Amino acid sequence: MEAEDPTSTPGVAADEFPHGWVRLGRYRWFTGWLAYSGVGVLMLPYVIFQLGSAVARASGFPSGLIAVPLVVVVLAALATVILKWLVPQPWANFDTSEFRTGRRVVPMSELDWAKVEYLPARSNRTNGMLLRFGSPRLRAVFSLRSARGQTIDEDLARHLAEVIERSSIEVPKSSYDPTGKFARYNFPGSVGKADAITLLLNPEEIDRMFLVLLR
Repeated sequence: MEAEDPTSTPGVAADEFPHGWVRLGRYRWFTGWLAYSGVGVLMLPYVIFQLGSAVARASGFPSGLIAVPLVVVVLAALATVILKWLVPQPWANFDTSEFRTGRRVVPMSELDWAKVEYLPARSNRTNGMLLRFGSPRLRAVFSLRSARGQTIDEDLARHLAEVIERSSIEVPKSSYDPTGKFARYNFPGSVGKADAITLLLNPEEIDRMFLVLLR
């Protein structure tokens, strides 16, 4: 019987993972916008609009009806480029237990936080969920389930589960709550290693996990 790597996901042999750098999913142009909390993402368009209006007025454009939308579009495109630079495509190297986004490379053991964000559905669509995780130096975001009900690819989920298994992810604790009893209130959306892996490998648990996080 082939031995398993004790640092790997239970039930999965270490040599079942690809060698060298493996791309984790495929980031799109808007992925950077999903890497930060909903409040921040909602505030950024408002800030862009206000800034665009101010720039248009200060530049002396003859028609505000044309200038404001034009400046807003330019600023939104610039923000998208910046977010894409801040949150580039993630890669994993299972041979060396390293995680990379862009040029930033960290040991998987340096990944120390994970959060989920539940995305309420509109009309008859399915509730979605995002998983974010990272370290002090980088972050990554993946869709566990989209508004169309599409769940994460099985191979990608297995690779991410292995990354998290080798990480140091845990739910934060505050000095006034050393046992972490009220962690879900102090750090909303934060999940530990086991819960993150469960959500990745069992996407049907998303709705149940959401109720657990709210209790």
